[in-house]
Amino acid sequence: LQKLDKTMEIDQAESGEQAIAMIVPPDSKKYELVLVDHFMPLAGGELTGEETIAIIRSHVSGVIVGSSGNDMHKEHEAAGADLFWQKPVPRDSAIIEDLRRIFMAKTMIR
Repeated sequence: LQKLDKTMEIDQAESGEQAIAMIVPPDSKKYELVLVDHFMPLAGGELTGEETIAIIRSHVSGVIVGSSGNDMHKEHEAAGADLFWQKPVPRDSAIIEDLRRIFMAKTMIR
């Protein structure tokens, strides 16, 4: 994503638990876009992407995108994801269009 927008500031969490620690506390940074992978076994985390999304949803006013090599779009969307990208993730042009569409929809809702 930083290739698409060089001004974008990116933070990375190695697990769902770490993402929750970064997003949920009241004094935490506010994120406009959160990407969540479904499985992160090498990171040592216990939570799936679906569980992580359900916990962080009420703390993220921006867009949450779930991702997995498996078709988990129903589970991620039920947990609160705005978008789901099955791996391999789409081309840059599709990412831009998806994000433009969902950010515009969220702006109109507010």
